Amino acid sequence: MEISKQRAVFDVESRFKSSFIEYLVDGKITSKEDAIILAERFGWEIANGFTVMLFECDDLQSLYDQEPVFARKKRLKIMEIVNTAVVSLSPGSAVVERGRRLMVLHRPLPGKDIKQLRRNSETLARSCCEELAKRLDTRILVGISRFIADPMKIAEGINQSHQALEIGRRAYERGQVFHFDDLGVYRILLTSDAAEMQRFYDDILGQLVSYDEENKAGLITTLEMLFANDMNLQKTADALFIHYNTLRYRINRIQQITGLDLKSPDDRLSLQLALKILHMKGN
Repeated sequence: MEISKQRAVFDVESRFKSSFIEYLVDGKITSKEDAIILAERFGWEIANGFTVMLFECDDLQSLYDQEPVFARKKRLKIMEIVNTAVVSLSPGSAVVERGRRLMVLHRPLPGKDIKQLRRNSETLARSCCEELAKRLDTRILVGISRFIADPMKIAEGINQSHQALEIGRRAYERGQVFHFDDLGVYRILLTSDAAEMQRFYDDILGQLVSYDEENKAGLITTLEMLFANDMNLQKTADALFIHYNTLRYRINRIQQITGLDLKSPDDRLSLQLALKILHMKGN
């Protein structure tokens, strides 16, 4: 009975916190002073800005589809573990649910510069991930925004952390904590015209992707491995566990299908950008 009561209280508090964030994002709270005062009621200190961190559990979505009761228990446990870590390491920071993700507004420590603030956020994120892996045997991905000095610009921080999470998941498969500033050229692509970006991708890589899908030729993987090894053919062949001559054949096929020359810096740049777009598409 007592546990049920605690859960009910937790759910009500979570809804109030989530509603406050949504009002802030949607511009329904128009005064910075009001936002700061309301946040203080939850024990959050947002007056001096924050870094937005989004936590996502790899298997929670599929778990909700299969075992919703177990998924809810796991979600609550994740919330509890992250909240405990945040209260311990960064009191005054906000922890709130946002859909099936968990959001932390990481409060800056006084007197720290932007680089130190970033390091602190990454340290907190990794500490949470390690604790979750140890206690729940689950993998968590985290997207981190730049420092947001004005609480009224929270939407900008949420968007950055969302992009860091989504692109990080697709482009950096082995990573776990992704910062917006590490997206590199993806930051430019994210602000590009979507239709023009799609046309560029189709022109540069479209035929090669189609050929690869139809023939299982491994040409996209070969191309990515070439760039990863700075166009060193022997290292690439070794990494792919194929004969050197097989690699030369694949390179010729790539050039024939795309009409591009891998010896040309401009053509290599075009291919690399198109591969970045491919990762953004989630393929």
